[in-house]
Order: sequence, then C-alpha cells, then structure tokens
Amino acid sequence: MDAALEEGYLFVFGNKECNPPFDPAMWYKVREREGVEYNECFYQPMGWKQMSCFVAMGIPEDEPREGEAVQLKLFEDGKYIYRVFVTNKVEKAQKVIEEYDQRTDSENLIRMPSERDWQP
Repeated sequence: MDAALEEGYLFVFGNKECNPPFDPAMWYKVREREGVEYNECFYQPMGWKQMSCFVAMGIPEDEPREGEAVQLKLFEDGKYIYRVFVTNKVEKAQKVIEEYDQRTDSENLIRMPSERDWQP
C-alpha cells in the first residue's frame, strides 16, 4: 500500500489482516430488497504511515455465494459474511467493491519472480 501511495496510484486491496472499527449505525443498503449492506470508515492500522479508507460489504449468511473467499469475522452476530477492502478512492463503498469485483482474481496473480521463471 505504501508503494502505491508513493507512486500516486489509485488502489483497492483486499483486507484480511486488520479489523477496522466500522460504526454499527452507518451500515446502509443500496437496494432495500437486497440483504447486502455496506459501510466505510477511516482507520490507521499499527505500522501504517497514514489513515486509509476501509470499505465493507455484509452479505447475509443465508444468501448463496459462488466460490467466495472467507473474509474477516467482524462481528459475532453470525448473520453476515463480511468482505473488507482498503482504498484511496473517493467513492461510496458499494462502488469500490463493485470495481474490485470486476478485476476478477488478478490480485492473486501478482507475485515475485522465482528462479525457475528465469531458466531457459
């Protein structure tokens, strides 16, 4: 994240390491008939150079999910599965997550080259 900030890139990264303090009163729905809820907050994890925007999506536990990775357990209510991301974009939570989802799984393809990558 620090490198992206230093280079001036806009980013959205999946978060599995920290537990931002989302205000329980700030959860909102985009479409009332959907059970999906969104939230956002600013938080500076220990060791980070600055505060960052964290966005969250709460998906009702009973809704079907296709191959979705397990995310943080933010609350012990057992009603939702949560997806949490960190970003420097100035957009509503649902827009940030929608954009992230459109990238498919490219984040998992980013890695350091190994020795075998350089062999003829």
